[in-house]
Amino acid sequence: MCGSKPEVSFSIDCGQYDFIRMVNGLRYTDADPEASSGAISFFNHLTSKFFEDLKFLKVDENDFSPLHIRLVITPFELAQIPFEFILSPSNIAGDQKIPLLANPERKFTMTREVRQESEARYIWPHKPRILFAWAQPDPEMTVPYQEHLAVLESIVIPLAKPKKDIPGPVPNIGEFLTELPDASLESIRKKLQEAIAEQAPYTHVHILAHGGQKLVYGVTEFRLIICKEGTKDVVQKIDGNSLAEALLPTDHDLMPTVVSLSVCDSGNVGNTILPSGSLAYQLHNSGIPCVFASQFPLTQQGSVKLVKTLFYRLIHGGDPRMALYETRLDLIKEQNHDWASLVAYARFPEDINEQLQAVNLRMLFGSMKVTNAWVDHVFKFWKEIEDGQKEKVLQDLETRLNTSIKELYNFLDPGNSKESKLANELLQSEHFGLLGSAYKRKAEYHYRLIEFDPEKKTDLIARSIKSLESAKEFYGYGLEANPASHWTTMQYLSLKAVLEGTLTDVIDIWYVTKRMAERAEKTAKNEEDQIWALGTLAELYMLKPLTHSADTIKEEIETSTQVSMDYLNKMAGADKKYNDAKESTARQFERYIHWWPILLAEKYPPWLKDSAFQLRNVME
Repeated sequence: MCGSKPEVSFSIDCGQYDFIRMVNGLRYTDADPEASSGAISFFNHLTSKFFEDLKFLKVDENDFSPLHIRLVITPFELAQIPFEFILSPSNIAGDQKIPLLANPERKFTMTREVRQESEARYIWPHKPRILFAWAQPDPEMTVPYQEHLAVLESIVIPLAKPKKDIPGPVPNIGEFLTELPDASLESIRKKLQEAIAEQAPYTHVHILAHGGQKLVYGVTEFRLIICKEGTKDVVQKIDGNSLAEALLPTDHDLMPTVVSLSVCDSGNVGNTILPSGSLAYQLHNSGIPCVFASQFPLTQQGSVKLVKTLFYRLIHGGDPRMALYETRLDLIKEQNHDWASLVAYARFPEDINEQLQAVNLRMLFGSMKVTNAWVDHVFKFWKEIEDGQKEKVLQDLETRLNTSIKELYNFLDPGNSKESKLANELLQSEHFGLLGSAYKRKAEYHYRLIEFDPEKKTDLIARSIKSLESAKEFYGYGLEANPASHWTTMQYLSLKAVLEGTLTDVIDIWYVTKRMAERAEKTAKNEEDQIWALGTLAELYMLKPLTHSADTIKEEIETSTQVSMDYLNKMAGADKKYNDAKESTARQFERYIHWWPILLAEKYPPWLKDSAFQLRNVME
């Protein structure tokens, strides 16, 4: 069946013996690197003919949008077929034999899926944490664990804050990546349970090991070769169900979203007499949303390249379907068929596109907070950083700031910077708000740099003010996209107040923001949103005197400051798990004290610094 189209009957013109012989022809042999060419040609023809017979599955040569094929199959005969070898149809490739799933000009991807009773319901992770488990209990069967570890470390480095006590600075990647050497079933289970107890469950599990075979009633099943518990050199062959039990917690909401198996034959069904399915199938069938595996042997070089491309896209908020496509494009450059060996079992929620957009925004916000941590660290240890390294360190900070802005610009309409391409008003408002934040952080960096490069003071002041103007502009676009977002609107009012010295012309916006924040504080579904609303209300009331004319401001300052202080006292008394929100609010008040009064002295209201200082002390 293809969508809602009528069922189509088909046959596969291939006997089981010939099929198994051809599958065996896909196993690499050092004696003859071209030995698999006949088997590849055979499966190119077999799978392409299969798709031709499904008359409702057609590729429109005029539609260049990405196409995701969901192959919903059982673990029986169909699961054996390497559909990944299908060639692009002639209407888009002519006489060229271009693999459909590695076509450089058309974005096609295909995932396998187990038919289940209900739709997938899970939230795609925005803060990744990787468990890298590897094992080589047989000294004759080594694995490239050092190369895999180096690749994974390079992937998470951009996410990491600097280690606090090393002037260097050096990224602290332990929050995002854990190596588990000489992995056993029990050690994997234990690591996952420890992470749940720490309230930081692993979102991605990457297993590097060899695959093995076991005869069950005279037929072959494929297994995972890892270490026996408590040993480094005793082999234990694990089936998919046992591995699934180790990976799945009691609360399925805390299970890994992605499991990747750099294991030969981990996607190989093996037989249809005992149809348990491949390792990958069994993991997916147990409930793990996305499983990446290898349906044939995989070269060690290919496994490293696979991790480098696939995990970079997955960890940095990329669409997993496009990550799969781009990984095939990288793998097909090599003189082997690793690109076709890669197989993915996946079930995605109906709202996966909106979820991925939200994930991207949350990760970019996290990235900006990480950049702040690097800026703070560098300026704190400036005198201890070697002179020869200082310019490089500053260039790195500038790159981080500009990268955030560049990535956010990718979501704008190329023809109109006032239009966001994201799916709904909430995402669009958040998008513009993050652009405003990115420019505000860049403005703050240039201002702070004056202390360390005073000769460029005039230029740095000009650049800081220009970035603040851009920030206000994008916060304004966020306000227009969704006036109900009290956070975005508060940021707009804040910058308008310090850049122009008055809010008399936007008093209606002040009252709408107040109403939205009060509503959030009373009706928010979670306590964290209530805490953020308190921060908005505190800052909003501090600025309320600016909505009055010059002759009545003085009377309003004391009253408004007291209301603001009441909100901050409530915020300060909240649970310590909301310290991030508290610290963010405190930092915002510090800008009114240490940055804006100096940068914008001409228009800056003199009483505002005193009010901010008084309120900041509440957050100590």
